[in-house]
Amino acid sequence: MIGHFSNTAKEVMGRAGWHAQKYEHFYRDTNHLLLALSEEEGNAVDSLFSMHQFTIEQIESGLLALSPVGSWGISMGRVPNTKNVEAALIGAERWRIWFQVRSVEPEHILLGVLQGRNKAVELLHHLGVSPIQFRDDLLESIGVHPPI
Repeated sequence: MIGHFSNTAKEVMGRAGWHAQKYEHFYRDTNHLLLALSEEEGNAVDSLFSMHQFTIEQIESGLLALSPVGSWGISMGRVPNTKNVEAALIGAERWRIWFQVRSVEPEHILLGVLQGRNKAVELLHHLGVSPIQFRDDLLESIGVHPPI
């Protein structure tokens, strides 16, 4: 599936894995994706995080509140994805197809993450934002009217 990912989307996935290792988490989960996405610059995802006035530090703090350092063990080498990440990546691919574009971009990953019940959605609730509103704001920022 990673074959349809843009270089930027691949970098997001790599950073999410790096964050998982940094916090001694054995798996890359959706909260690691959310943190990696919050580091994006100059795109719709960056604008969305700015609009909601989220800082990387807030997201990192929320991640650690939900998944303390070392809470999932330690991974050596490649960090495997949780089932929730796999579902989010399938969702990202579906969004890519729906948008009729060549590659999955960071905004597609975020839309995929926001589709399910997972740690990223829990983290957004922890930060006081509705994941549905977050999704709708992202869709509007890229010129798509949110579904009812």
